[in-house]
Parts: sequence; structure tokens; C-alpha cells
Amino acid sequence: MVKLKSFFVISFFLILSFIFDSQIVLLLEGVIPGPFLFSSHMSLIALLYFEKKYSSFGLYLISVILGLIVDSYFYHTVGLAIFIYPLLVYLVKKHSGLISMGFTRFLMMVVLILIFEGGTYFLAVVYGLTKYPINLAMAYHLMPTLVLNSLVLLGVSPIFKSVT
Repeated sequence: MVKLKSFFVISFFLILSFIFDSQIVLLLEGVIPGPFLFSSHMSLIALLYFEKKYSSFGLYLISVILGLIVDSYFYHTVGLAIFIYPLLVYLVKKHSGLISMGFTRFLMMVVLILIFEGGTYFLAVVYGLTKYPINLAMAYHLMPTLVLNSLVLLGVSPIFKSVT
């Protein structure tokens, strides 16, 4: 019963973080002019905090469900995030010792975002979903995304610390 309750708690926070991700991006697109594209990855930040407390099976199941939601909502196809989210859960579980300290948690978040954004860009090119050049994707999407998620990590760290 406790495991089922914790599964619903983490599911609730990941879905809530997914909703906030969308709203943060919409707010920034309206405020900041220019060609910059932002992606908020609060669900990856939540994964860093929930990793120690919850079972591997539950995290993998939630990552597949969240990947399916992200694929259908943002990419309108199945196969990008549904593949990458479980891969990120595996990497976080494998390197769980690095997440205990604040600075290494920040570095792990940067690595997760680089893998997620790079992996989705690579898979989008393979699937023929984009012809956007990689240098423009890095300059106008990846760098603003890293800055935004660094600020988000600073803002939500106290909330996730109190929950976990």
C-alpha cells in the first residue's frame, strides 16, 4: 500500500511538473523576443530528487508514461521521448551517488538535458521530423534551455527537498 501511494505521489508531481513546464515556456515566449526557443525540463529535475526514494520499476513505468505524454503533446509522434526518458532513468539510477550533493546534482541536470535535447534532435533528424541545422539548434534552443533550467533548478530545489 505504501509503494502504491508513493507511486501516485511521484506520478502527481511529474504530471504537475509537466504542466508547469508548458506554462513556463509559454510565459517566456511571450516575454522574451527573438528567435530563442526554450524548453523547461522540470520533470528531469524532479527525477533527480525522486530517484533515491522510489523503486526502479516505478520510475521506469512513470518515465515511459511521461515519455508517451511528451511525445504525443510536443512531437505528435511516438518514439522520441518514450525512448529517452527511460534511458535517463537508467543513467540517474546508475550514477545515483553523484546526486547527493548540490553542485553535482546541477551538473547531472545539465548532462541529462544535453542527452535529452541531443537525443531528441538526433531522433528527429533520423525520423525526418526536422531539417533544422545543429548549430542553430545549439545556439537558439540548447543554450537558452540550459539557462532556463538552471534557474528553475534553483527555484524548485527547496520544494523538492521538502517533499523527498
